[in-house]
Amino acid sequence: ELTPEILGVLQSMDLFKGKDADELTEWLGPAAFEGGAECVLRQFATGDRIINEGSFGNSFFVLTRGSVAITLGPEARHLATLHQGSFFGEMTLTSGLPRNSSVTALEPCQAIEAPRRAFEVWMKKPGPFRNIMDLTYIERGLANHLRTIPDFADISPRILHELVKKVRLRIFSKDEIIVREGEASDSFYLIRDGYVMVVKTMAGGEQRTVAYLKDGSYFGDRGLLRTERRNATIIAMGKVEVIQVMKQDFFALVNRDEKLADRFAEEELRQFDQKPSSQQASSSMGFVGEVIERGLVKATSALVIHLNVCTRCGNCVKACAELHDGISRLTRHGMLFEAPVPKTLNILEPLDRKSTRLN
Repeated sequence: ELTPEILGVLQSMDLFKGKDADELTEWLGPAAFEGGAECVLRQFATGDRIINEGSFGNSFFVLTRGSVAITLGPEARHLATLHQGSFFGEMTLTSGLPRNSSVTALEPCQAIEAPRRAFEVWMKKPGPFRNIMDLTYIERGLANHLRTIPDFADISPRILHELVKKVRLRIFSKDEIIVREGEASDSFYLIRDGYVMVVKTMAGGEQRTVAYLKDGSYFGDRGLLRTERRNATIIAMGKVEVIQVMKQDFFALVNRDEKLADRFAEEELRQFDQKPSSQQASSSMGFVGEVIERGLVKATSALVIHLNVCTRCGNCVKACAELHDGISRLTRHGMLFEAPVPKTLNILEPLDRKSTRLN
């Protein structure tokens, strides 16, 4: 039931600006199809964990009463406090990634839990809801990401907040060139999600892969600090999200922290001191290297199917769905490898302590 209290909170939010009571009632009401998820009014006591970092979710929350704390990591580092009229949990719905922080009730709270279906209904419509969600995704995503990187962790929240408003979030597709060797250095890039390949031209003109960089890494600072042109080509190995900081904003940031330029220089040397070629990287990593070269570069687990043994029962997909609120995260369309799985390999157990579990 849409009480006057809840209606007042929702209509006071920019997220629902211009929405009348009928529109909000329809959005919060029964599912559009039998068995569909509905919005639920949830009550939380002081100390209740509403969202666990690292978990998957299919809903986001609108806080209609009380306040919550946003924390990061096992040490529960405090990121922010949200009050009535705030929302949280939308990052997973937008990105498809696990929850990037934990949310805990600081006092008795009331919140609307809106399922993915309800979220997508209004994300498809132009207007304040979609605009604010897009802007929030950039601001929260970049701010949280910068705090997890050691070189940026000690920068004051105020400076980070100012920086987030100026940077751009850019998305590149597989094999798309992010920067090209020899171009003018006009910006600094920080990888938010995905993997990139660093390619340099050798003395004889040969193009050689010298490094792979993943989320949390960055590039472009050397050219800016030394007033040099790009010394390598950076290529997306899959879908890649990068934070682009333009030249003037980069120097404004460096000038506020005298040690930041030194940390950039140390990281640059560390990255490019190791220069394995693409073939060397592949041979040294064996199967993993071959998978990377063929484009599978970002995953937390892998399903390996021996096509001569699989009975096509579909139980792997059903089991995955049971773990994720009825929505399977598996796809059985992928790469084919001619080399058979070794007879000594039990695919239900990890190859070693560091390997990904195959299931």
